[in-house]
Amino acid sequence: MSLRKTLSISRGSGKKLSEAFTTDPTMGDSSSNTSSESSSSSSTPKRSLTISRATGKDGSSSTIKTLPPMPEPEELDKMFLEVITKMNIQEQDRKNMLAFPAEKKWQLVLDSDVRTSLEPPGHYLDLIEHHIKKRKKNKKISPKEIASTEKDLRGTEISLRTNPLSWINQFIDPPNNGFEKLMDFLLVIHEGPEFDKERHLCLMCIKAVMNNKYGLNYVLKQPKSIKQLVDCLSFDQEKTHILLFNILNAVCVVAGPEGHKLILEALDAYKVNHNEPKRFQTLVSRMADEKYNYDYKASCLSFINVFVHSPDNIYFRSYLQYEFTLLGLDGLIDTLLHANFEDLNVQINGYLANFIHIEDSGQRTLKETQSDLDDDKYDNSQEKIIARLQKQMQEKEQVAANTISELQKLLSNLQSVKFLFLLLLLFFFSCFLLSLYDFLFVFLFSFYSCSNGLQ
Repeated sequence: MSLRKTLSISRGSGKKLSEAFTTDPTMGDSSSNTSSESSSSSSTPKRSLTISRATGKDGSSSTIKTLPPMPEPEELDKMFLEVITKMNIQEQDRKNMLAFPAEKKWQLVLDSDVRTSLEPPGHYLDLIEHHIKKRKKNKKISPKEIASTEKDLRGTEISLRTNPLSWINQFIDPPNNGFEKLMDFLLVIHEGPEFDKERHLCLMCIKAVMNNKYGLNYVLKQPKSIKQLVDCLSFDQEKTHILLFNILNAVCVVAGPEGHKLILEALDAYKVNHNEPKRFQTLVSRMADEKYNYDYKASCLSFINVFVHSPDNIYFRSYLQYEFTLLGLDGLIDTLLHANFEDLNVQINGYLANFIHIEDSGQRTLKETQSDLDDDKYDNSQEKIIARLQKQMQEKEQVAANTISELQKLLSNLQSVKFLFLLLLLFFFSCFLLSLYDFLFVFLFSFYSCSNGLQ
């Protein structure tokens, strides 16, 4: 979607996979000591790859590691393609990786087996379920239990980020129901700064689940989960909020109108549950609060950018934009422009570039709609908002059309008057010419008579 700055979900596993080739000294450039054990010929289609490390200063040499024989190019490419497909590599990165030399491809194929978790998804979910039961049973959680929980959540997140899609699907699907268990754990986390890291790690696990098409579609079928995620705004955790904004951005951009609707409903529920004076009040208030750093404000404005400008319907975009205007976002942006913070300036420029300028009559329409929608008798859903705005705009267009029609009639009448005026002017001009003709005739006749009398 054209938000002026492309938003995407980073593929954690693909990134790590690429870094393996750019940072491993045994695999990349001309200075590495990678060599083939023997030159391959047409009669020897397979070869072993030997990797030797550099000799140390004390003269000792490292051990030599010999990799299994490399298959033929066609077989290698097939195996390599299967690996990057499992690792959920993005299309552009996939093209770049397909151009790797054969040695790198073979190393990657071998490394993929090492990267695969030795533990099944059920192992991690049993640990999470154990922590859920402990929190439901005990009001006080010991520091040792907190440390154990953080360790298990970190291991779960790493496995979700680095394992093949088949492992992630198995984590999500019954009977494991991994996503539901993560959401259950999010509900039972106790309040207090000592539990902030648990909440953040749990959200990282949820983001890893949503970091592929299958996982995202699965989450979208659980509307309550988006409301539960948005509810994390009630906890004063900057780092976790930034992670949450990234998740919500992905839902808006990748899931389209369906995702946008779920987020809107979640923000409506947040307003009711936490007694917000106005919808989105929490977002704008925190952007104005000096205790939040510019990274936080840039992430928050990034979400506002995506949320306001991603709908296709211009009436709906105008309405959302006007809601933020009523909360003072426009003036706040003018103030933040002086901060001279690069990431924040990028988001500000994106918001201003897509700002819809509304005429005074349009503003009155939006104010009337705002007043109406604040009344409980109106459904504050996206469909109702769009329907009411469209109806009011149609009424305005009808008034404009009637005005144009009246002006056209007046112009037609003026043209008729102009025609009559021209006829009258022509008449007077004709009379003037006749009078002038009579005067000239009398003058000439008199002059002629005088001339004859003198002779």
